[in-house]
Amino acid sequence: MTRELNLDDTPGAQPSRSQSTIEHSLPPGHVYRELLLRYSLSDVDAAIRWLEIGDYIGYSGWGIALPRQLMQLTEKGVRLAKTGCLDDDERRLVYQENPYAVFVARQFREDDNPLFTYLRDTVLAPMGFQLLDGRVDGVEAFRGEVLRKIRLARFFVCLLTHRKELKDGGFASSVWLYQETGAAVALGKRPLILVEEGMDDHFAGELQKNYEYIPFSRAAYQDALQETGRRLQNDLLANNIPLRGKGAP
Repeated sequence: MTRELNLDDTPGAQPSRSQSTIEHSLPPGHVYRELLLRYSLSDVDAAIRWLEIGDYIGYSGWGIALPRQLMQLTEKGVRLAKTGCLDDDERRLVYQENPYAVFVARQFREDDNPLFTYLRDTVLAPMGFQLLDGRVDGVEAFRGEVLRKIRLARFFVCLLTHRKELKDGGFASSVWLYQETGAAVALGKRPLILVEEGMDDHFAGELQKNYEYIPFSRAAYQDALQETGRRLQNDLLANNIPLRGKGAP
């Protein structure tokens, strides 16, 4: 923002002007109008409030006769704008969820351990993701701790695997997986469902219709789980969240 002042308004006097500049600043209305083209008002309000709390933006007056308020980047705000990254400590302040955390809904069965281990150790951990799951004790713990983990994680992945063989030859999965998926939806997450080949349509079809899903088979699950990692990374890139680990620039 730049202003010019006429310092001598005496009749007949030669006008004299002084120019000053306030860097990295705009009137709040300008900022809101630009952002409202892409985001909702509530999202813009929340983001600006967090930037204020983190001391990334401040306010200053501009003008003499009718001073206007300007929204201005602080030194921290300028550094953030230039680097595009937050320090880990600052990220905890700004984000209400961990952008690198993935909640994996799964059955705690020996047959499924290779799937989870491959997804965790070979795919997601090297990409910088932290995996959470529903391993807790008791129903009350499920209502509290599991919901806390789902709320904390940016991503929700469900390993929808066989649990019980049905009379027609198809399979159903664990009721806990459906409950955890419902909890994730209620908390505003977008589930990614990994559907094992052979699941009965009644127990997998509705999930496939409503949520993003990837089919896989026990004989060849590696490609499907690698695709899971790519989709999570693409979400980070689409939301201007820096990648970590494998695939990071």
